[in-house]
Amino acid sequence: MIGIRAKLILYIVTPVVLVFAGLGFLGVRELQEMMMQQMRLRGRAMVAALARGCQSPLSNHEIWKLDNIVDRFTKANAQELGVVYVYIVDYEGFIRADTEERYLHRITDPFVLEVAQREERRSRFTKMDGEGAILELVSPIGSRIRWGAVVAGFSLRSLHQQIRTRQRHLLIVVIVLALLVTGVLYLALSRSVIEPIQDLSRTAEQVGRGSLEARTRVVAHDEIGQLANSFNRMTEQLQKYTMRLEEAVAERTRQLQELNSQLERLAITDGLTALFNHRYFKENLREEVDRCKRTGDVFSLLLFDIDFFKQFNDTNGHLQGDKLLVGVADILRRAIRKTDMVARYGGEEFVVLAVNTARDGAMQLANKIRESVASYPFHYREHQPGGRVTISGGVAMFPEDAGDVDGLIVAADRAMYRAKGAGKNRVCSTQDNEPEAEPT
Repeated sequence: MIGIRAKLILYIVTPVVLVFAGLGFLGVRELQEMMMQQMRLRGRAMVAALARGCQSPLSNHEIWKLDNIVDRFTKANAQELGVVYVYIVDYEGFIRADTEERYLHRITDPFVLEVAQREERRSRFTKMDGEGAILELVSPIGSRIRWGAVVAGFSLRSLHQQIRTRQRHLLIVVIVLALLVTGVLYLALSRSVIEPIQDLSRTAEQVGRGSLEARTRVVAHDEIGQLANSFNRMTEQLQKYTMRLEEAVAERTRQLQELNSQLERLAITDGLTALFNHRYFKENLREEVDRCKRTGDVFSLLLFDIDFFKQFNDTNGHLQGDKLLVGVADILRRAIRKTDMVARYGGEEFVVLAVNTARDGAMQLANKIRESVASYPFHYREHQPGGRVTISGGVAMFPEDAGDVDGLIVAADRAMYRAKGAGKNRVCSTQDNEPEAEPT
């Protein structure tokens, strides 16, 4: 990717070079035309003078004089004007004198014959092997009577070398001027344009990475300065907005966490007693069964039912019945260990998962709970049989009584109903044939 510095240099150098190159091209072209015109005029004058000197010898057929004139002319101007060849033709086109010794060779070139037979000077560019471009000048001999013509060829090699030298000099001048102009413009634009833009770009990159406290240090009174000030104001507003948004998000997150916690509690707890509900208890019971199958540990399941609860509810009303359920739940919650789990299984039934507890320990825990309920001073207990609230319980142990969840629940349920059938306010195990305790 081309940077802004490279682009700026490119945008500066290109127009400057094009302008100077255009001026140089026009200058070289003008110089070339001027030098060519000077050479043409000088050559015409010299060829015309040569033609005047050849009129008398040609009219008198003094060929030796023509040879001397041609030879002197060629030697005198070969170095300065680059004379390559000179020859003289008569009216009929026969060569009478020639540097290339083509005596009496007849010229068929209409360009030369027309000059030899008419009063007209001509010039043309041609080429010659080993010499390159040639300026060929033809001048008539004789003013009234046409005797012939002088033909001279001038090499343009020296002229082209001079032009190429001028071109090289001009190219150097163009490069130097372009570098000077570019350097001055670059220094000026670098301080006023590039450096502020780079600072603004660095600040924008920092802001893009999340550093909203970054600010640009551009101090200018032009459009870039206005852009920098606008960017700083925008960043400041964005920082304030982000802070407010983060605070709002944090508060919203806290509220959502509270709501999620409440929803989670509602999903796994009983709304009345705040104990775990039936579904969540069975999930944990299933996990405990799987764990004990892997480790070989044991646990016990305690199932309780409030005796004569329907009678209490019908006599004292549903509100008092709910209070009774809450009271029994509190007794159960206080009686178990932190590692155990208690839940409302349904209606007036409660269940306890006693981990790492065998049958004897489970029976002791169940009787402790039963006695705590029987001795608790519940309101309206006097309306119950015996003047107190009692519960009946059943105990089943894993894996002795059952190896799966449903089997354990069925075993504990049967033991509980055995206790109810034996007179209530009792706790029975799956292995008990007789009631565990007499009514107290």
